[in-house]
Amino acid sequence: MSNKLRLENSAFVLLAGNTKLSLIHGLTAAGASPELTFMTPAVDSEILLNGRSITMREPPMTPDGIPTPAIVTRGCLQLTDIPVIVVNAGMAVKPNVPFIETGLNSAEDPRFTIGAPFFDMAVNTGYYIGSSILRRFDSVFLAESVPGGTTTALLTLRSLGIELKTSTTFRVNPEELKEQIVKESLGMRLLSPVSFLDSVKFYGDYMMALSFGISAALKDHWIYFSGGTQMATVYYLDKMISGSNNRRSVITTRWIMEDQRKTMKTLCGNNLIESDLDFHSSKEDGLRKFEEGHVKEGVGMGAAYLIAKENSSEKTIMKSIEETYERLS
Repeated sequence: MSNKLRLENSAFVLLAGNTKLSLIHGLTAAGASPELTFMTPAVDSEILLNGRSITMREPPMTPDGIPTPAIVTRGCLQLTDIPVIVVNAGMAVKPNVPFIETGLNSAEDPRFTIGAPFFDMAVNTGYYIGSSILRRFDSVFLAESVPGGTTTALLTLRSLGIELKTSTTFRVNPEELKEQIVKESLGMRLLSPVSFLDSVKFYGDYMMALSFGISAALKDHWIYFSGGTQMATVYYLDKMISGSNNRRSVITTRWIMEDQRKTMKTLCGNNLIESDLDFHSSKEDGLRKFEEGHVKEGVGMGAAYLIAKENSSEKTIMKSIEETYERLS
């Protein structure tokens, strides 16, 4: 696949949702506390569409005070005319901005029950959104905001016997905790998943299910799965479910590639586009922290940067990101 983005008549779609796994202490930094991770997808949606947090006074931060990547995505996409669409991929809290309602609530904790009990409905809803709304676009950038989603991705892969690691929003990956969750989740099943779809139903989340439906409805369209190891997992499973499609690829950041290059290359092969987003020279300390291994991806910020770069200079993009950051900090 060519690394040249097809931007004419394209849309940027944020699949925002929750999994109850994010309530486990120490699993994700996509919120200042485990409880606040349930607010993050809604506030990310508000920042992306409205430029500010409405549901919370403060924008989502890691426990170390590092800002949500939604700030980066917003700053980039402000320089473009690409339409942005938010879809409820199982949000526990609904945002105060327009979004496509799917009727989905948070995915469950797969240590105790089926992770995505309404999986079939979510796939069918994704197909409906793709065939009725997104089909007018030639290409679609699918991004995610799902705290704990790297763990649902890990569970799904492990349930299929795929021994790969996934990334984390923390600087240091809580691998021991993740492995314990894998052990507890897979151990509660009497039968292993009999298909790729079952693996996601048992251990995944609704962002994944909606993505499969959208992809199935848009077979002849270009889809860019925009994110880190979560979206690489979605890309891989979508290929296993629907077959190879040279109009599918993953866009990620340099930080993800530095952290989990083996996972990304194994899942995506050559259909992988790496963004050169760099905050070394940023005047904002919170953004420079990204260079230390915090956050790494989210809300499609790697893709958003490449989209903005088509018609704007790096200096202009950095200024827009920093201005967005300053308005929210």
